[in-house]
Amino acid sequence: MVRMKRKYKTMSGKVEQRQTAQERLQVKLTAKEKELKQLRRQDRSTSKRNRNRVGDSAHVKSLQLRVSQATQLSTNTHKIHDLEKENTDINSKLESTEGNVGSFIREMSDLLESHELSTNACSEDLYDSHDGRYEEKNGKETKFKLINH
Repeated sequence: MVRMKRKYKTMSGKVEQRQTAQERLQVKLTAKEKELKQLRRQDRSTSKRNRNRVGDSAHVKSLQLRVSQATQLSTNTHKIHDLEKENTDINSKLESTEGNVGSFIREMSDLLESHELSTNACSEDLYDSHDGRYEEKNGKETKFKLINH
């Protein structure tokens, strides 16, 4: 039971950490996507200008570098989707664990209650049926030990 509680706390902590990391990555992704759109617009306009004149190759190269860096950001999108899937899986496992722990607690509670009832009923039956407190076995009297609750 303690082990399951620890596992539950550990899983909850992991879920929270992953959600925080996921939120941070989502914010970065949104910013980079905006930057990528802006860079593509700049690249198109620069390309048009460069067609008309031999232009600033350093500026074009820097724009191309920025575009390639922004393109790499799209791979981060896949990472975010993977994290979201893993987060969903962990949440479902967590819910399942919570349900299993609840079922276990209910079953143990029911078991303990039924055990206590049967123990009390047994001790009353012994006391009532052997009011003389002695039984004859093999020709000898044997004293009963009564269970007191």
